[in-house]
Amino acid sequence: MKRFSGFWIRTAACAGTGAGVFLGLGPVESSLGGTLSALCLIYLYRSLKGRGLMRQILWSSAASFCVSLLAFQWTIVTVITVGHLNFPAAFALFTMQSVLFNLKIPLFIIGADILRKRTRVPAIIVFPALAAAGDMFCFQVLPWYWGNLQFGNAPFIQSARLFGVYGVSALMFLQAALLYCLIKTVQQRGRRSRYRRLRRALVSLRAGMLPALVVLAVVYLYGFYRLGRENPQGPSVNIGFIQPATGMGLNELRDDADFAARALNVVFNAGLKTIVDSQGQLDLLIIPESSVPFFGTADTEENRKRNIYSTTFHAVVAFLSRYGRLDVVYNELDFRSGELFNLATIFGREGKRRSSYQKQHLLPFGEYLPGERIFTFLRRLFPEASSYSPGTGSTLLEYRRIENRARSVLPDLSQDDMNVLSDAALVMRNWPAPGDSVKGYFAPLVCYEGMFPDLVRSFFAGERRPDFLLNISNDSWFGDYLENYQHSTAVKFRAVETGLFLVRITLSGVSTVTDPAGRDIMTPTRPGAAAYGAVRVPVIRGEETVYLRLGDGPLCAFLAAACIAVFIFRRRSRD
Repeated sequence: MKRFSGFWIRTAACAGTGAGVFLGLGPVESSLGGTLSALCLIYLYRSLKGRGLMRQILWSSAASFCVSLLAFQWTIVTVITVGHLNFPAAFALFTMQSVLFNLKIPLFIIGADILRKRTRVPAIIVFPALAAAGDMFCFQVLPWYWGNLQFGNAPFIQSARLFGVYGVSALMFLQAALLYCLIKTVQQRGRRSRYRRLRRALVSLRAGMLPALVVLAVVYLYGFYRLGRENPQGPSVNIGFIQPATGMGLNELRDDADFAARALNVVFNAGLKTIVDSQGQLDLLIIPESSVPFFGTADTEENRKRNIYSTTFHAVVAFLSRYGRLDVVYNELDFRSGELFNLATIFGREGKRRSSYQKQHLLPFGEYLPGERIFTFLRRLFPEASSYSPGTGSTLLEYRRIENRARSVLPDLSQDDMNVLSDAALVMRNWPAPGDSVKGYFAPLVCYEGMFPDLVRSFFAGERRPDFLLNISNDSWFGDYLENYQHSTAVKFRAVETGLFLVRITLSGVSTVTDPAGRDIMTPTRPGAAAYGAVRVPVIRGEETVYLRLGDGPLCAFLAAACIAVFIFRRRSRD
């Protein structure tokens, strides 16, 4: 009977861990969900303490599966789409990846058991250290961090300015460990009076929980302080955006002229409406990833030979830049020296492709196949996967803005103007002088690159500092709901870590602009719906967060201190 009850307790803990992850991420963004997930994982560890390695592996794998099934079930749809697989085969792959890409859960359970059994290190040190270490060192294809589950707790996540999202993960488990220890203390004093239970709990606080309580109090006080501060006043950039919702660029559509024509038509009309509705006041127009898939605007011999260069795509981008007297940011492909790259490119108001950024962090099984040269069968398993090469540098893109721009009178459009859209050379002919403008720079993050804190920090390594972060993304491969919100929530952490505004524009949602406190300054767009609009984005200068200066140094110092504590406690336990 005891074994039977233990089985159901562990099952509930696994389900609670998965449910907490679901509730902590978008669209719910409940910090209570994140705390629930951490507490359930702690209770799962507690029920498996000293029960044998094989049992711990099986139950931690079950918890990993529950996390994927309850929070990331949309990956089944992705596997079916990319692999053209039936549901049983897709579900089998989903089951394997749910364990392989959530290794931080068995690391937590097995690691906590080893450390707590062989040493006397307090749980308040062990749990946060293992949570942060799991986030930092366990490989994931589509990364999620424990700290993401606290995004709905606005004061709490301001600590990301100091320690990054990994630090928020450690603090979340510190909070959960404190609750766990308090619950455990009260349960142990259950037969005593309420007064004596309270007194005993306070004694326990002095023994180890009081420092944790002080740390959390400081975290919340700092968070409320940051939320109460106004962002520094300075220049701003007027950004127009489109969310075209043109659909997935399946391989079967690569040579479909009608699909390409429809995508170009949607992009042109939405871009033109954005410029007209803004009365010519825009500095930048953002066109998200894969709005016009398969094509590029670099007129080179290699691109023409590979049917990548599209004079119509080139003409549409150039026409929007010329008509609105603005810079246009867009996604394109480029074939160079035998390699295909995924680019974020800016077309300047002076009438040329000013600069490009080659996407560095490619999505495995989506943008390339790991080990494809050895495991040639992977191409048959994932026929929709691309064959991109990664870029090698974090290149800021230069944009131009006009200060004190007077209200513009946009020229009327005639049929002759529209006739040139089939040929870029006609649009580029007799380009007007661009006029005076002020240079600025932004960090381009293509799709899920915005989920990697270290990659984002690399854009701040040079002499120039970006004015804002720009994330252009295509989430259409993952459905039109859950993943869109989860991706958006995860990327918003980069705004808090860097202290800059984050502009996130997607093919089919969720598009939004986030301030340095993690708050949206525009109404996020709905997934699956076409949208366009404009927003004024302040440029923050002269302020640098601790996380930007020191990176994961403070958190690594904490982990090092935890290791030293393990060593000291282990020596004492031997003595």
